Amino acid sequence: MAGQVCDDFASWGEAQYHLKEGSAPSSLDDDSDGIACESLRRQARSDGRSVFSNRNTRGDSIEIIRASETEHYLKVNSGGDLFTTRTFPTQDNARDHMVDYYADLI
Repeated sequence: MAGQVCDDFASWGEAQYHLKEGSAPSSLDDDSDGIACESLRRQARSDGRSVFSNRNTRGDSIEIIRASETEHYLKVNSGGDLFTTRTFPTQDNARDHMVDYYADLI
């Protein structure tokens, strides 16, 4: 599972993506309205620089962003929804998460 509770996700978009993909439990939608973790922020981060990017044939994209030496995150544009993920200590950790949960975007 990508996460078990809303606090495992950095943004509403990240939680919503995993709820739709089935890689997070339905309990993220506590009122059964189809929307996960409604209290999480909706704005994507914009700090750092891209160290990897890819766009698939459907126009979806994913980037690994390096915010600092010990802070990396994914910036995802899937189906017109733009969101950023939780942070990872290394680029390799971010890449592993990308491969595990966002393989259809690379």
